Order: sequence, then structure tokens, then C-alpha cells
Amino acid sequence: MLCRYVSVLGIILVVYLCLGALVFHYIEHPRETEVRDSQRRSIKDFMSNYSCLSRADLEVFMKKMLAAYDQHVRVTTNTTSNDNWDFFSCLLFSLTIVTTIGYGNMSPVTPGGQAFCVLYALVGIPLCGAFIINVGVKLQSPMRKLLVKVCFPKHPKIELYLKNGLFMLVGLLIWLFIPAVVFSAVEKWTYGESLYYCVITMTTVGFGDFVPGQKEKEYREVYRVLLVLWILMGYAWLAMFLSKMTDTLVQVNNTIEDEKRPGKSSTDEDGECYTTTEKGTIEVKVKNEVKGMKEAKDTIMITTTL
Repeated sequence: MLCRYVSVLGIILVVYLCLGALVFHYIEHPRETEVRDSQRRSIKDFMSNYSCLSRADLEVFMKKMLAAYDQHVRVTTNTTSNDNWDFFSCLLFSLTIVTTIGYGNMSPVTPGGQAFCVLYALVGIPLCGAFIINVGVKLQSPMRKLLVKVCFPKHPKIELYLKNGLFMLVGLLIWLFIPAVVFSAVEKWTYGESLYYCVITMTTVGFGDFVPGQKEKEYREVYRVLLVLWILMGYAWLAMFLSKMTDTLVQVNNTIEDEKRPGKSSTDEDGECYTTTEKGTIEVKVKNEVKGMKEAKDTIMITTTL
């Protein structure tokens, strides 16, 4: 049964991955081609306007600029490059390591930094995982109290689904939809971009195309600390949600198995009814056996007295 279940999940996962690849290819590839052709036209126009510059020199210049950009350093004259490795930037970077987000907007380039990053991740990821799981367990108590106060239909399955649905809705509202409004106002992103960032962060995908706290603003350090707290608490809710969903699936699966398991009702020679499974094992007859033993004991005592 388990092998069949794993096989079905594996097939569904492969189909899902292929479907995602096709959709992303047809959506994003035309845009990539458009940008590439546009940049090639820009280079051609630039070379025609500045004929004194050779194409080889331009290629060398562009490679140097791109190398600096790959290290997230902007060197254009009309923009200021913020320090990437100040304390609060490093705090956010450390969080992306231990939570496995990995935005990619910062990365160590020195051998010492890369070696320390490896050791830091090996210790920090299990530590962060243990913290998030325990916080998620603590959050279950107030959620249970909240769900108890809500009236649900007196039907086990319906009540189970409604409770899980309400739990998911409250979590999405607190950790995704409301933070998206905040990011939209602070970072000047559209609400769709903000919601996209929240989902990508909470699922630890972390593309790095949207990273908050990069622009110079007042209270930038406090903003980044609040961002760290939001990510940690959001992950705790996610861990609690996944645990609750797993328990629900196990409960539903057990219910289905119990309903599929056939049972046969039989009547013994004394006229007592009991139930046996396919293997013929008696599940209900304990009370009758105890009663019979007591009657036999009373009969023996009476016979001995006589």
C-alpha cells in the first residue's frame, strides 16, 4: 500500500514539474528574447554613435561592470552604492542562510567568508529548524482556543475541514496578505509584487528578484529587524500549518481504511453476536467470556458446598 502511494505521488510530482516547465517556458521565454534583441540593438546604436570606441574595448568595459554587479556593487556615477556588508545587512543575510531562503542578492566572495558560511549553515539550519518547530507548537494553543469559540456543524468530517480552512485563512491573512500591504507601501511595489515576494519568501524559494530594505530610508535598521521577526514567525506558522495538514491527512486516510476494512457479523452457539475480521479474529466477545467464567466459578463453589 505504501509503495503504491509513493509511486502515485512520484508520478504526480513529475507531471507537475513538467507542467510548470512548459508554462514558464511559454510565458517567460518571449520576454527574454525581446530583452536580448533590444540590448543588441542598443549596443549597435551606441557603436554607431561612438565610432572611435572599438567593439573589443566595449566588451571589456561591459564585463568589468557586470563583474561588479554580480557582487551587488553599483558603480555608475549617478547612483550611490550602499554598503552590502554593514551589520544589519549581514543580519538579514545570516537569516537567509539558516532559513535556507538564499535570496542571492548577497554572497561571500572571499575564501574565508565562504568557509565560514559552510560551517555557519551546518550549525544554524538545524538550530533554526528546532526553534521554528517549537514556536509552532506553542502557537497551537491560542489557535485551538480561537477555533473552540467558533461554532461548527456537529459533523466530524465537516468540522475537521472547516477548522483547517479557518486556520489556513487566518494564517494567510496575518503572514501574507497584511504584510503584502506593508511592503507595497514601504517598498513602493505593486500589491501583486509584494504578495509574490511574501509567498516566495515564506516557501523558502527566495529568488532574490525582490529584496526589501535595500533602499535608503529612515529607520532602515529597525525595518530590517522587523523583517527578520516576520520571517521567523511566519515560518513557525508554516511549520504548524504543515504539521496540522499532515495530521489531517493521516486522520482522513485512517478513516478511509477503516471504512474499506470489511467485517463479518456472526452468532455463536449461545446466541451471542460478535464481529470478526477477514482473518477470523474475534474483536468483540470479551464481556461474554468474563460472564461465562464468573458463572462457572459460582457453579464450582455451589458444588463444593454441597
